[in-house]
Amino acid sequence: MKYLERLMNGVRWITPIERWTAGVAVGLGVLTVGWIIAVLFGLTSISLSPGEVVIAFYDAVQERRFDDATEFLSDAAKTELAALSVDEYDTLMRDLTHDFTSSELDFLGVQNFGRNAVAGVLQDMQPDTVELRVEVLVKEGRHWRIEWPLGVANWTESVDRFDPAARFRSPRQ
Repeated sequence: MKYLERLMNGVRWITPIERWTAGVAVGLGVLTVGWIIAVLFGLTSISLSPGEVVIAFYDAVQERRFDDATEFLSDAAKTELAALSVDEYDTLMRDLTHDFTSSELDFLGVQNFGRNAVAGVLQDMQPDTVELRVEVLVKEGRHWRIEWPLGVANWTESVDRFDPAARFRSPRQ
């Protein structure tokens, strides 16, 4: 009887811990399932980093998914893009992808300045040449968006625009 009594006391001692643990596990499970459902129905989205935004934009343009590419542009850039004529729009898209022959993008880095960022990528082209593409981004809400003009930013000028003291610092070794 003594052993049975000790066993019952042990079970009584563990029982509140199990309830608390089960409550937390069930709560986390419900939150996870709710978040997955929200993502599937488009009620929430995953925020991309500045470098991921630039690469996703160029990939969308290269694959001629222009509506998807427009989603990566700032509101001001969307307005400027909408003001272009059809010929100007086609020329811009061809320039961004070198007549849709760009084969690969290599991410070089990003400088983050709070609500603004400067990101650089190397764009591989045929035959065996590369071009540096620098984009300036702005944070709109939770998401990074590319500013206008597209594909013509200069790294040094863009960094100086947000951090004038950058030119006086020595580069990292």
